[in-house]
Amino acid sequence: MDYNGTAAIKKRSKRSPAPKGTFLRFLLSFFSAIFIMLIAVIFLLYGPFTYFRDELVTKAMGTMTHQWIASFLFDQDSIAASLARNKTIESGSDTDPNEIKTGGINIKDNATALPDSPSDGERIIDGVGFIRLKGSTYDGWAVKVYDPSRVYMQLAKGIGEQGERISSMCKRMNAFVGINAGGFADIGGQGTGGLPTGVCIVDGQMITTDDSSGMHNIIAFDRNNKLILGRYTFKQIKAMKFKDALEFRPFLIVNGVRSKIVGNGGYGTDPRTAIGQTKNGVLVFIVINGRRVNSVGATIKDLQDLMAKFGAVNAANLDGGSSSTLVYKGSVINNPSSKGGERYVPNAFLINWK
Repeated sequence: MDYNGTAAIKKRSKRSPAPKGTFLRFLLSFFSAIFIMLIAVIFLLYGPFTYFRDELVTKAMGTMTHQWIASFLFDQDSIAASLARNKTIESGSDTDPNEIKTGGINIKDNATALPDSPSDGERIIDGVGFIRLKGSTYDGWAVKVYDPSRVYMQLAKGIGEQGERISSMCKRMNAFVGINAGGFADIGGQGTGGLPTGVCIVDGQMITTDDSSGMHNIIAFDRNNKLILGRYTFKQIKAMKFKDALEFRPFLIVNGVRSKIVGNGGYGTDPRTAIGQTKNGVLVFIVINGRRVNSVGATIKDLQDLMAKFGAVNAANLDGGSSSTLVYKGSVINNPSSKGGERYVPNAFLINWK
């Protein structure tokens, strides 16, 4: 049988043109999928089940810059109903400093490297304990400071105009560990981190000039390194002569009494940072990763449960979201949710080397 190049070309099969209806079927399938997704979203947000609606509303209303999302999707009555179903009811009490002892605990190091997983337990390095956390919706870190006198609040170098990354603060101050502290003005999501919101006191110096007659939710350290939580007027705050102080909320535990948390607590599920103190003076910091596939974030109830687990008798929520940051030896070791990585913030809690 003859076989040559010409015959081979003739024998090649020709590609059949795509059926004319294929593209139309693709379009139909695509728009059907979009339609189904749209119906699903509408059902989740406006249907009989309130979980997803409440989650969106509380996340949005818990921020200063994204409340418009809730207002765009829901009327004021619906927003009010969601907030009523999810809230944190604080006890109204102030910290009793006489219940706390802060002489410091002599703890021995048991490691030179950070834990890789929760199963590694607590690794104590330079007198500070590090624990990996894992919950159903989050992962993160707990940091235990056995000598509270090592903790202080540091201002950004350009305070008033420009914030500073915590890693930069740690390097500048030669600090062992750094954790984000208070909130800041973030108008339109374009804040520079240089303007702290509410009361801010650093090393006894009043940084803010807010002398309003209202009450302020204060998270502070007194001169004996005791964590103080309370609601005070500006006049009372000046008279109390705090070493360091900031204004944030909610309080999680005061004098061993937990705040009552209804639903998700009113703040949704997000990256979190919190501070607490045990009866024997050990300071506990918690930093939770969030807005990630493997760590959506934590609720206020999650924070409260963690603080209770570590023995905190006084504990409070700090600024969270994209600001939640943990720095160890000058490097960020958690996963901040900000697209740009570590944010510029007005202040941070730093931990000195032993």
